Amino acid sequence: MAQGAPTDSEIAQSIIDELLYVTQNIDTFSEEMTMEAERIHSERFATPSSILPPSYTAEANGYPALRRTGRLARSLGWGGAGRSEDSIRGSSGDTLSFGTVRPGAAIQARGGTLVAPPGKPFVFRIGDRWFKKYKVTIPARKFLGLFNVLERARVAVVILRVAVYRMQAKMKDAGLKSVTSQGTSSRELARQYWEPQSAAALDSMAAAQKAAGEG
Repeated sequence: MAQGAPTDSEIAQSIIDELLYVTQNIDTFSEEMTMEAERIHSERFATPSSILPPSYTAEANGYPALRRTGRLARSLGWGGAGRSEDSIRGSSGDTLSFGTVRPGAAIQARGGTLVAPPGKPFVFRIGDRWFKKYKVTIPARKFLGLFNVLERARVAVVILRVAVYRMQAKMKDAGLKSVTSQGTSSRELARQYWEPQSAAALDSMAAAQKAAGEG
């Protein structure tokens, strides 16, 4: 016999439990989040104005800042040949590691001054001219990380999606029929997940909602 329907607070708690499980076990679901982080960084490097400040030297030589060879971008994004050997990808518990060991990446991200040893100056070209310098100051250029609400939300959506997949898998294991494509609201889907004994009654409720245009 079906038990009484759970309260809204119980439904909310069931969803929170799934989200907590996912966020506390990032290492189990790290691949999905890593791929979204790679997409975000690939888009960033594909947009010249997204990495500031611009580099006068790079632009004078015909390419945007940090894009001379494309190796830094490939170590943070996803290349056609797979992940770069310079990529840092890992996870443990509730922590996701994402970065690069590409030479020069740290000084570019943090900024700083490079000092050449005596007799071995830095040699570089700007346009058609060559220069020798014993000291070069590099400004910090933000290219690694999640910088705004939209980017953080994209990764959060991945976490939410994984939690929903877990709910759907439990429904399948319980022999329930998902009716999300038939206009069932998320609230009714949560009720199915919470209380499989009353699935038939909930199907009737969903049909009644659809007929009433509530969705």
